[in-house]
Amino acid sequence: MDAPEGPFGTKEAPAVIQSYYDKRIVGCPGGEGEDEHDVVWFWLEKGKPHECPVCSQYFALEVIGEGGPPDGHGDDHHHCERILAPEPNKTLESSQINV
Repeated sequence: MDAPEGPFGTKEAPAVIQSYYDKRIVGCPGGEGEDEHDVVWFWLEKGKPHECPVCSQYFALEVIGEGGPPDGHGDDHHHCERILAPEPNKTLESSQINV
């Protein structure tokens, strides 16, 4: 995914930001020339257009792919194996360790 390019986002035609997830952090640098401002960072979420509080530019999120939360929680896939703690005073063989 490349940085977005295009016209200044308006309420009727927001700047579209692509994401593999249902939300992402976006930075707005304002418009060009005199309309530039310090970058304002915010969470942009699917189905919730956002207006920059400094320059009033509008942004909308376009989810590409399956979507889901960016932290990996809330989906049906387990991203980590459960690690079992050994019983006290017991040594585990390497074949007994979940990695």
